[in-house]
Amino acid sequence: MVKREDVGKLSEEALSDLASSLSGFYQKQFDEPMSEFRARLIVEYLNAVVGTKHYNKAIEDAEAFFNDKLLDLGATLMKNDPGSSKDY
Repeated sequence: MVKREDVGKLSEEALSDLASSLSGFYQKQFDEPMSEFRARLIVEYLNAVVGTKHYNKAIEDAEAFFNDKLLDLGATLMKNDPGSSKDY
């Protein structure tokens, strides 16, 4: 199980991969180098700010999805159970 304080944290490997990708993207787009240090700072910032918003939105979407399924399940059980008290 993931500890609450570790939710949203990226591994060192993931941070390095993202920083390298950002550095390459920057080089391609602006024809200027970006140091791995700067790229990593930007990745860490974006993960903290944007990542948190994406994570929270994903949790809200999952909650809504499962709540809808639970409502459907309850309706299905009542409709299909001939011995249910809802039949009278």
